[in-house]
Amino acid sequence: MAHAAMEETIDVLAPTAKMARLLKHRHQQNWMVITTNTGDWVLLKPGTGGLQGDVLMPDLFGETYEEKLQDWITWKELNTTGNIYAVDPITGERVEIGTTVYADDVNELAIARSAAETEDFERLSTQKLNAGLYVLKLGQNMMKAELSGHYMGPGSRCEYQKAAESEHLPGRWTPCPRYLGNWLHHSGSCAENIERRKRAMQEGYYNCRGFWARPGIPHEHKRGMFLSMIYNTGLSGMECEQPTWTQVQELENTAMHYARKVLGAEGVRVTAEGERHNKSNEEIRRLLRLTNMHEELRIRKLNWLQNIINFFIFFY
Repeated sequence: MAHAAMEETIDVLAPTAKMARLLKHRHQQNWMVITTNTGDWVLLKPGTGGLQGDVLMPDLFGETYEEKLQDWITWKELNTTGNIYAVDPITGERVEIGTTVYADDVNELAIARSAAETEDFERLSTQKLNAGLYVLKLGQNMMKAELSGHYMGPGSRCEYQKAAESEHLPGRWTPCPRYLGNWLHHSGSCAENIERRKRAMQEGYYNCRGFWARPGIPHEHKRGMFLSMIYNTGLSGMECEQPTWTQVQELENTAMHYARKVLGAEGVRVTAEGERHNKSNEEIRRLLRLTNMHEELRIRKLNWLQNIINFFIFFY
């Protein structure tokens, strides 16, 4: 994201001019060194992006990026048809609900009667969004853009075939687009998500297997990596689910399994007879200073609900 765009956001949100100068200082003094195998190097001053680990960047990105998205949504309401609306039950206002955003991912839902209408709507919408993002030195990755549709009534199969074969759509037509959120079974079960979380913990452990086995790594560093790659991965997105006690216990058992592997010899007790026994889950949690996943999930659910309540208090 362009520094100039971020600075405009800082000027608006910063409580004082001094605070604005301090916030701008981080990226204004950002320099980059590029070296080669021959020892040559060049010093560059980038005009976009932020420093790795800058905790301010997510909020700054969101405030700057979402303003352009709101301009785009407003433009669609005034200049296109096929948008989807609902009535806000609290304010009674009509709200456009066809566009959903998570971080930098955008999902657009609209109504079209034919493949030709789909092409026109998506072409105009994409052009307008790219124009707004260009000001921020951003752009859509059209190689990753996916489109899908479902036509109804007479000739629906023909329209679907036209859309699938179209060369003018801004993206790849697919019958089953990638879904980045949680999967909810029609019965309300979140068993599929539980299995995905368990697989994600397994991947987190084996992706860092060289780190766990390296001798001399401080205990705190191992704990930090375990929290990031395994423990938090197992609970990612579970705040909005309704798992049973048994399902949460499956996540807890999986986390404890990899916690023992991470601790290695520290997770084993040797008896006077020389027998080796795994330490209890309570002892493992004490060594890594962990909370039982049942309690941790309750805390995260309460924080999640608190954020929702605070949102309505702030806006209404």
